[in-house]
Amino acid sequence: MQKTKFFVFIFLSFFLPSILIADTFQEDLKFYLKKNVDNNQKILFGDGNWLQLRSNLNFISHNEFWGATSKITSKARDLSARDPLSAILDFDRKLKIQNIKLILVPIPVKTTLYPEKLLPKEIVNKYFNKRLDANLKNFIKILKENEVTVVDLYEIFLKSKKISKMYCQTDSHWTSKASFIAAKYISELIKENENFVFKKNYSFEVKEEKISITGDLSKILYKDDKEDIEIIKVLPTDKILSKDSPILVLGDSHTLVFSQGGEFHSKNSGFPDHLAFHTGQPVDLLGVRGSASTVSRIKMVRQNRAKNKKVIIWVFSSREFTESPVGWKHLPVTK
Repeated sequence: MQKTKFFVFIFLSFFLPSILIADTFQEDLKFYLKKNVDNNQKILFGDGNWLQLRSNLNFISHNEFWGATSKITSKARDLSARDPLSAILDFDRKLKIQNIKLILVPIPVKTTLYPEKLLPKEIVNKYFNKRLDANLKNFIKILKENEVTVVDLYEIFLKSKKISKMYCQTDSHWTSKASFIAAKYISELIKENENFVFKKNYSFEVKEEKISITGDLSKILYKDDKEDIEIIKVLPTDKILSKDSPILVLGDSHTLVFSQGGEFHSKNSGFPDHLAFHTGQPVDLLGVRGSASTVSRIKMVRQNRAKNKKVIIWVFSSREFTESPVGWKHLPVTK
């Protein structure tokens, strides 16, 4: 009987490659990656100009990535820093001691919102209308059970993608429109915080523009593909950021894109700008290129940026949970 099953598997693998025989999405994805993708290939092509990081697929190929399982799933070099759950619970507890509210914002990877553009049709058809990052959904549930305030953007973005692009095609980041939507939702959580008192409301305005960008993934591939993006710029620009703000935006380059200009495409039209608009308050920004799991928090402590804050919004790509080489260290929150 076992031999029969084995030969059926071999037959299907060679003669019916479009039929996926695994029981779960994670198994199907791992099977696809093993057969079709070079381990050294960091950027993968989708339909048209759609590009994505291989690390996105690595992350959603895991059923669980926390607790004991993190020893296997995490790419962190330090074995003691592989569990994101332990580090986040520790961070949240230490902030609460200092009367600081943490709002955790793990951004769903591009693949889960645009599988039709970024995954083979066999997988898309088999798991049509199903959430592919169920691992993130389950992790968020555990965090909430531990009284961590965490934002699940998946359903919000899924509805919004019918109207606007949530991710850039040639870039690894969300769009300006997506950050505007996320900031609106998060601003409501801030306003619900009983410990937070608005000192002064600023009259910010928004201005919509269209720009053409070459995404960071295209640049890595030495391609000059252009894509048109709608941005939402916040004015006046000199009132948006302030280190004296009780709100600290902490995170990876998703906090910098469309906000800091230069390689980040435009100024004053990213997440911190949109959060300032929706709250009517200047915000403090501490964003880093690359991994924000530990590096951003180290900078926060060294600069003592949590001092006098009431809310810290920790924003990063959800692939950080498994793909961060630095991992998830336990750190203090102030000097």
